[in-house]
Amino acid sequence: MTQQHSYLIFRINNSLYGVSTLSVKEIFLLPELTPILEAPPGIVGVIDVRGQILPVMDLNLRFGQQTNNYSLTTQVIVIEQGEQNLGIIVEEVSQVRDLSVRDTPNQPVADHHSHPFIAGVVRSENDILVIINLANLIKSVFKPNYGARQNYLEQPFPVRLLPSDYPQQATPSQQLIIGGEQIKSSSLANSSTQLTSEALEILRERANRLRQIDEVRQNADNVKNLAIIVLNQELFSVDLENVREFTNLEQVVPVPCCPPHIIGNMNLRGEILTLIDICQILNLPPINLGTISQLIVVEVDDLRVGLAIEKVRDTISVNVGEIDLVPAASYSTNKKYFQGTLSYQKNIISILNISSILQSENLVVDQSG
Repeated sequence: MTQQHSYLIFRINNSLYGVSTLSVKEIFLLPELTPILEAPPGIVGVIDVRGQILPVMDLNLRFGQQTNNYSLTTQVIVIEQGEQNLGIIVEEVSQVRDLSVRDTPNQPVADHHSHPFIAGVVRSENDILVIINLANLIKSVFKPNYGARQNYLEQPFPVRLLPSDYPQQATPSQQLIIGGEQIKSSSLANSSTQLTSEALEILRERANRLRQIDEVRQNADNVKNLAIIVLNQELFSVDLENVREFTNLEQVVPVPCCPPHIIGNMNLRGEILTLIDICQILNLPPINLGTISQLIVVEVDDLRVGLAIEKVRDTISVNVGEIDLVPAASYSTNKKYFQGTLSYQKNIISILNISSILQSENLVVDQSG
């Protein structure tokens, strides 16, 4: 009998990597990092995640490559091996892919010698997938002498925080992209003089939320995970339950004889994705393609489309008790297109009902041909 193994696929520097879904604990957007002294190779800082110190690794640095630009949509995958957790910085979480035993790599991949952090590769017609050896990656962080001929003692992750006046060049040089503008900083932590106030507030708020020990999280029925998006310079939120992925806007091919809300088609890793503008149904001005840089790929039942947006600003987890009903006078559009409202950074924003929007007679998406 052929066994199936599930892998979470993510992208770094236009390369695809995979880790076993059994080892994935959670995923969140990159928060403010705290640099540490004498960090193991590749570790760019730590995060306090609900009372536990989480080391965060940049795989580019660990593999001896130049680090990539970070942005407000950069994500952290938390992997778990026994009692040890490690965060991995990734550009984009792509999908979960099932691989059969015959597809699963069993040979290490390298230039004529094995690489301790790569278990192997899976080749397909469309891409090459590199499978990470999580056991060795974890050992390199929690057992810094991994590879030497000695017995190892299990020890907690050594944390020595940098003082506030420590020279910033002690951490790898990074770049944070805010609204298309590259802002150089030596880290996403000690960089308040170089980051925009908006970006710094978002990063710190993410870190503060992760730091909180929320008993409500123990009951998943009481929590909604939401993405905060910008559409026509207004903030909205989308339930992540309907979100397949976030991705950048690539070359769009117009489709003849389509209504104005159909922007066109885009090739997303071999899949033809229809892009739509939902501004009309929300009684907003038509979207300006010149301001669009990102897409949210959403899926409802068997329908999968891309929603054109200006940017993804944040992801949050909220108690359902914090969500209010949509006020009757708030929108001239149909209330069925909204799930409710919530408070976010002193703003009241609406939660879009993606299912109702895609099923609207005013927004017909025909993918039959």
